[in-house]
Amino acid sequence: MSKEFKYQSYLDKYKNCPKDCEEKDLIAYRWVNSHPSNCDFYPVNLHPKIAARIVDDSDMMCTSYGLSLFKDLKSSVQKYIKDYNNRDRKSKKDKFKNEKGTCTAKVRITKADGVCDTPVSSGHFNFFEYKDCNLLTTITEKIDIFAYSGIVK
Repeated sequence: MSKEFKYQSYLDKYKNCPKDCEEKDLIAYRWVNSHPSNCDFYPVNLHPKIAARIVDDSDMMCTSYGLSLFKDLKSSVQKYIKDYNNRDRKSKKDKFKNEKGTCTAKVRITKADGVCDTPVSSGHFNFFEYKDCNLLTTITEKIDIFAYSGIVK
């Protein structure tokens, strides 16, 4: 398996990108649609449904080419529900569900798949895939976030 990053040409634009990351064997959680596809595993700046972030900080730009993952089911669901509830109108909530999906997928990551940074207090961390990684094929379970949390969609 290649140790070149999947989005190397984008990462090369930033100094030390990614930084403070290491290879790990772990279970993580990623927001996905009810029928997961490769589209659920695009970094935010390359996602066809989401407008690219416009930020001045090169560290933030670097992380937008990694995948947002969570260290456990609880933190994945809590962050999703918090972000969902921060939308004040139904149209914004519907857009959020359309962009992020309504499920969280349990994925198995190995050291051969890429590198990740340390989770922050919300449980979120960034994962930078190696070229041959395909997290879609590592899904071991899919959980409906609304059913799990008891909130009506």
